[in-house]
Amino acid sequence: MTTEGNKWIYKNKDHGMMSAAASLGMIMLWEVDNGTTQLDKYTYSREEAIKAGALLGTGVVSCGVRDEFETALNLLREHVASPSPSMRIGAILGLGIAYSGSGREELLELLLPVLEDSSLSLEVIGITGLALGLIFVGTSNAEITSSIINVFFERDEAAMANTHTRFLCLGL
Repeated sequence: MTTEGNKWIYKNKDHGMMSAAASLGMIMLWEVDNGTTQLDKYTYSREEAIKAGALLGTGVVSCGVRDEFETALNLLREHVASPSPSMRIGAILGLGIAYSGSGREELLELLLPVLEDSSLSLEVIGITGLALGLIFVGTSNAEITSSIINVFFERDEAAMANTHTRFLCLGL
């Protein structure tokens, strides 16, 4: 963000819209029914960043809440394979936040193929590594560890200079 006169100008408008929509998840924290209802209307926006923020907000509102309907998983699962990188990132990070510390094997089966897909951008792969690290924190899951290390070996040195590789380190 920079200033020009008395106006604040966002260098990346999409991140501002995404974080604004996702912040509703924090406002409605732990109120899964009401929160997901409030966030649902933003998933119909024409702006992908707002949709992605709503997906991330769904994960935030569900953080630490275990409900019988698996609301976050059911709402976010379909967007993990979205062709839009921002939608994919919102859904994956939302799952990581919603199920942090749970060690759910179902999420490993859903997210590990994304981590191992070398055709994806390092941004998506890095966020996936971070999400898996959040979900499986403290489990020493060898499958995740080896997949993250393989990403480092498969990419060239220039790709490893990308700032999103830091998320892989955090996930590890």
